[in-house]
Amino acid sequence: MLKDYIWQLVLTGVVSYLIGCVNAAILLSKKFKKTDIRTVGSKNPGTTNMYRVFGLKMGVVTLIFDALKGAVPTLAAFFIFKAISQGNVEIYAFASYLAALCATLGHIFPVFTKFRGGKGFATSIGVLLALQPIPTLCICVVGIVLLLITDKMSIFALFYITAELIFHIVGCFVEIHMWGAMNNVTYPILITVILLWIMIVYAHRGNIERLIKGEENNMGLKKALFKKKCATKEDVSRADEAVEADSHQTDEKTE
Repeated sequence: MLKDYIWQLVLTGVVSYLIGCVNAAILLSKKFKKTDIRTVGSKNPGTTNMYRVFGLKMGVVTLIFDALKGAVPTLAAFFIFKAISQGNVEIYAFASYLAALCATLGHIFPVFTKFRGGKGFATSIGVLLALQPIPTLCICVVGIVLLLITDKMSIFALFYITAELIFHIVGCFVEIHMWGAMNNVTYPILITVILLWIMIVYAHRGNIERLIKGEENNMGLKKALFKKKCATKEDVSRADEAVEADSHQTDEKTE
């Protein structure tokens, strides 16, 4: 029973929250760029702003760090509670989702920076990859296609977390259809995912308003990829021209 593990669950929640409070964007921008990311661009300490201000490499590093700080406490809770509960799925499943929720809460509302953090997208990818890897990967693939089409990270984020919520709701209906009712672990897990959805949608409320008004900024990913492609073609053309010039010079010398 969950009540037999109250203090362990509380400790898990607190530790996961504190891990989530460690903001990669702030640390990386100060360490390597000598600039606080909260003072430039959109001033949001998250992956998208890091990409826009400092480039793709810093954006990717921030994304990986934020995803890991969600995945690590989630997986730790899974294995630790699976061991101490002797394989009781009700206990370790709930503990995993609790760690996931608290890590994301820490990223969005970090105590170290006066409860002003990122928007929780990257961290939620980490926690849900740890909890439901195959569905989350499938959702991310579709989300990446949406990102490439729209060039708006907010659309990817909102689609992603809504799809995760729908996946869990459908799972509940399937369980009810098969067994006639949901088991004891399904209720708290569903509530946890609903809270996760509410937090991330709330964190993106400004983006939602701009999307409705048609004023949401593009991420710039399409433009960056297009420029890179064009640059590659130009490099090839210049290389071909150089080869032709060398050939002409060689022919002239031969003559």
